[in-house]
Amino acid sequence: MKSQRATLFCIAACGLVVMGAILSGLQSRAEIDRRARILSVRLEASQARHERGLAELRRFEEHEHATDELKVERVARELDAFGEQVAQLRRETQSAQSVDVARQSVALLLVGYGLYHKDTGRSWRLVDDIDSRHPDGEARQADDDSAAREAYYTTGTGFVIGGNQIVTNRHVAQPWWGDYSGEAAIERGFEPRYTALKAYFPGESQALDLEVTAVSPEADVAILTTATPLNRPPLKLASSARRLRAGERIVVISYPAGFAALLARADEAVAEDLRVRFGDHEPALARALARENLVRPLAAVGHVGDVLPGRLVYDAVTGPGSSGGPVLNAAGQVVAVNYGGMDDFAGVRFGVPVGFVHRLLEMDPDPLVRP
Repeated sequence: MKSQRATLFCIAACGLVVMGAILSGLQSRAEIDRRARILSVRLEASQARHERGLAELRRFEEHEHATDELKVERVARELDAFGEQVAQLRRETQSAQSVDVARQSVALLLVGYGLYHKDTGRSWRLVDDIDSRHPDGEARQADDDSAAREAYYTTGTGFVIGGNQIVTNRHVAQPWWGDYSGEAAIERGFEPRYTALKAYFPGESQALDLEVTAVSPEADVAILTTATPLNRPPLKLASSARRLRAGERIVVISYPAGFAALLARADEAVAEDLRVRFGDHEPALARALARENLVRPLAAVGHVGDVLPGRLVYDAVTGPGSSGGPVLNAAGQVVAVNYGGMDDFAGVRFGVPVGFVHRLLEMDPDPLVRP
């Protein structure tokens, strides 16, 4: 009996052990499944977070890339604007340099003349007035010799175009041209004779004698020459003035107001001394100004107002004495020859288009109108 009980007890104990092991295994599998489910949920959550992070990173990269493109575009625009400013500054610098060089080739012209009868040699003593006419329009001589002069002097501007040639206005080269009194005297048998036809260049103490080579039959331009080639840089003539547009910048180089402006720019003591010593004696005053190195042209900046077939209109400030001065474009080329303006409106000045200069230079000498 005891052995049977022992056997049964052993069997029962073994069963309990086996059942415990089985139950323990079952509990471990359940735990594993539970943990597996937890891990799976955590993995899915982590994967979702990862995907959200990747999406956010992509959006950030796209934003940064777009921002970089915007930055590049902005920088490119700024560089373009800066480049244009540099280019504009370079153009202005080059223009200023070209104007400074051109000034050395722009001369003060002193022209004096008298009218003498072809047969008798008697001089036509003109009244010292701008308007030397009777009310009926007849040109007249002075009744009182003290109020008259045998010779008249005028100043103008001319510029070198190469060799020994100088371009100016016809009314500067021939002051009687277009003047009623002078032309009336010529019709009565008097002829003009030069008492002075000289060019004074900046930095030169001596004047150069000139000769009128030709004057245009169709425009207010003329060509003067010197006996020897001019040691001055020639001004380049533009092919045409037609390419100019309203608003474009131009520069007129000239001697406005002639001697008066040169004296006004001099030292007060020097200017007063010259006025006292030479007064209205134009040739002596011109020589003195040259010796004092006071002959220097002015550059007036303006803008094109209109481009017409026979004239260029602009607003650069000029005055008596500016006639014959070169009108330069932004490239420093001559586009016109300044010749006058409206007395009542300083904003309108006129220039003869450079095409007339080309035509005068290309003409056969025979048909040219000569003095």
